[in-house]
Amino acid sequence: MRRIALLIMVMFFAADAFSQVGIGIGAGGMGVGVNIPISGKKQRMRSVENKVQQMRKDLDLDSSQVVKVRSLLVERERKRNRGVPMPRQEFNSRMDEILTAEQKEKFKEMHRQRRQVQPATQEEKKDSTVVKPDSSATEWDDVYK
Repeated sequence: MRRIALLIMVMFFAADAFSQVGIGIGAGGMGVGVNIPISGKKQRMRSVENKVQQMRKDLDLDSSQVVKVRSLLVERERKRNRGVPMPRQEFNSRMDEILTAEQKEKFKEMHRQRRQVQPATQEEKKDSTVVKPDSSATEWDDVYK
């Protein structure tokens, strides 16, 4: 019993080093879980895999296409990490070699939709910037005197 109490205390004291610590009680008994943050490289690779799975779903890729798209995305990520990003034209031309005519159209449509969303998002960011008050007197001037 003392060992269990000691283990729980150690877990709580170690919680500052981790992003999440959880204790749960369920049908299977009591459990302790720790979510350790992963490195940036692993996070980027998960992002690549998420993109591959999303493209597989959206473009209805077959298994050989999934392998080719994954290798292309990994290559692009590696080049980006080395500081020499893959030009968009090269990426798009290599994607065209992988995809069928119908998939190419879906892929181009996805890009068009994303381009329409991105400028709107950028304008929202511009609109949400802090507005500087004009040089005339404001209601807060007496606070700063």
